[in-house]
Amino acid sequence: DPGPACYPGGGTQPTTTDACLLIGLLNEDEFLGGEMTLDRQQARDAFASLDTKLAEGQRVEFAYRLALNNIAEGIVDITVARGVDPRDYAILDYGSAGPMLIPAVLDLVHAKSVIVPPYPGVFSALGLLSTDLVYADSRSAYKLLTEDAADEINEIYEAMEESLLSHI
Repeated sequence: DPGPACYPGGGTQPTTTDACLLIGLLNEDEFLGGEMTLDRQQARDAFASLDTKLAEGQRVEFAYRLALNNIAEGIVDITVARGVDPRDYAILDYGSAGPMLIPAVLDLVHAKSVIVPPYPGVFSALGLLSTDLVYADSRSAYKLLTEDAADEINEIYEAMEESLLSHI
């Protein structure tokens, strides 16, 4: 089941949202301006289902810290790969969870500043709605470069192309 366990009809695996609820960053009664109630017990149950000997609090804390590290690593990997030092720039932070998590992420990234637009969740949706629709396919194939390898690689490429063209 996809989605946070704390959502009505949510999943069974713990998510960052579940961790944020359990550490107190989210209020279960005021989520989405009170439009939706989050279920703290379902979030606890999701963390309890993990196969580990860690106590619940440690499970939640580690999940939260792992999420922060993944976000920070993504920012640093992208910026450094482009020869940019994030300490010299502002981060444009948008989406529904971004502004909630950015204070803790900044402890790891050390960006110069942060810009949060008004209604950051709407800003994120606007970006999604204004982009071109793109399809992608990626496949791995380990081949020895023999005489017949080109034919095998071409078959893979043609299957990818056919798959992508079927979306149009």
